[in-house]
Amino acid sequence: MTGYNCLWIKRKFVELRESFGGKCQIPNCGSIEKLEFAHIKDTELMGRGRGRFERYYDIIHHRDCYALLCQECHHKFDKGDIDLQGNNLDAENEKFWNEAFSINGNKIIRATEGGENPAQN
Repeated sequence: MTGYNCLWIKRKFVELRESFGGKCQIPNCGSIEKLEFAHIKDTELMGRGRGRFERYYDIIHHRDCYALLCQECHHKFDKGDIDLQGNNLDAENEKFWNEAFSINGNKIIRATEGGENPAQN
């Protein structure tokens, strides 16, 4: 890549980040440091790299498939720990499992609407 092309693509990514708001899109974060484009829907271009030009054009043509996230939120989002609204999915999952199951002695019992133990039916 020539020097001009390298500067051109860097400028285009700055413009693209600004068009996404210039900060992490996770509510209650809003970081302006270490911003990255995260896939939120699949496109043909997945994974790291693939070339800066290819990534730029993929974001331009599939804008709704990307979110601008800081590096920390991007990592948490990819792991499934948070969603784009900033909800802590680990806490949500723990709440679900605590509501769906209870421990009776050493047995795990599925909670039902009537409070009955399905294992006894």
